[in-house]
Amino acid sequence: MILTGRFFLSDSVYNNMLILRETIERYGIFRMGYTDNASLFNYIRHKKWSWRVYDGQMKFYDNDPEKQVITEIEEALLELGIPLLNHYPGHPRAKGKIERMFRFINNRFVKECKSRVNRLNQLNNLFQDRVCWYNRNWINRDTGCIPEKRKIPSVFTPLPKEKNLDDVFCLKDIRKVDRTNSFSYNGKLYTLNHKSNLVGRKVTLHIHPERKIRVWHNDQFIDELPW
Repeated sequence: MILTGRFFLSDSVYNNMLILRETIERYGIFRMGYTDNASLFNYIRHKKWSWRVYDGQMKFYDNDPEKQVITEIEEALLELGIPLLNHYPGHPRAKGKIERMFRFINNRFVKECKSRVNRLNQLNNLFQDRVCWYNRNWINRDTGCIPEKRKIPSVFTPLPKEKNLDDVFCLKDIRKVDRTNSFSYNGKLYTLNHKSNLVGRKVTLHIHPERKIRVWHNDQFIDELPW
């Protein structure tokens, strides 16, 4: 079943997070994520040890489990108790089922849209219609039923009320607050509300590109600022 699917201009960490978030908002928390070994999902060691930018800092990982670095997507899923597995490197056939789905979308949907769509939102609107049609009509040759029937019984669990997905599926970084109670991010200055004097302290930013930044300090929510 296609739980969620959209077209984006880039295959970025945040865009993948948006799809995971939409899936959870629609259906609830799923039991496991299973992906390929793209750097968005898994860090592959090419030498004895590797340096990576993670959580706003340059870190490395090696054979010491305490030094292993996980990706931001895996960190987000683990916060919801969802383990992330990757197929064994060099064995892409392990995810052949999803590759078949991608071929289905490319060979049928994309080719049909090439001559009549010139905007991304048009493409996505048409794709949502196609997803609904597929889930309700396509008979899978392995299961012998339409995808919608796979929802019963449900394997999803409700999202806990205390979980705000704005603080789960986001990019995270750390900044130090200056003497004007402000911090800089991407060349722009952001000033915190006057109720929170955090001069000289470090804050954690929960970043939603082009939308907003949520500021946290010592596991306490401080402020939400427009991008």
